[in-house]
Amino acid sequence: MEYRCSACHTAFGAESPPHACPKCGAEAGLEPHHPVPMPMRAFGLLVGGVLVASAVGGVLGMFAGS
Repeated sequence: MEYRCSACHTAFGAESPPHACPKCGAEAGLEPHHPVPMPMRAFGLLVGGVLVASAVGGVLGMFAGS
């Protein structure tokens, strides 16, 4: 499993839960690191698409209105 230190943000792998960060030596704040879930990625793409569509629509609306 991959862990990330909350103090120095170093990512490192360990078989069992680590006791300290190998880079800075912090003993607390070691969190399991998980990839972004697919529903969150899909929602981000949806929001990005809506922003792009509204920007393009606003630019086209300015040129069509004059």
